[in-house]
Amino acid sequence: MLIGIILPLAGLALWSVSRALQFHSRVLPFLVVALELLGVASLAAAKAPNTIWVALFTTTAIAILLIIYFLAHDYDLLFARYFTTLGRVLLLAATFWWLGAILLSL
Repeated sequence: MLIGIILPLAGLALWSVSRALQFHSRVLPFLVVALELLGVASLAAAKAPNTIWVALFTTTAIAILLIIYFLAHDYDLLFARYFTTLGRVLLLAATFWWLGAILLSL
């Protein structure tokens, strides 16, 4: 249970410190998302083993909807903007799933 809380918390701290120091990395939000999904898997494995698959499905659905949104409004994939926005949206979605897994494990 501690790994499921400590790893995602460390990832969120690393991301927030990098944002505060004006370090813009397009890969770091995806790393934090992976740590949070690992936290969801470790926290919810005992009580709800299918939770990780639901979280992965919804993050994939968010990614597909975001691609459709960009293609509908910009008529082109602007990769720099796409990856930045995708990283932030997936980070937000994975954070909500991680907080839900913490509440589920209590």
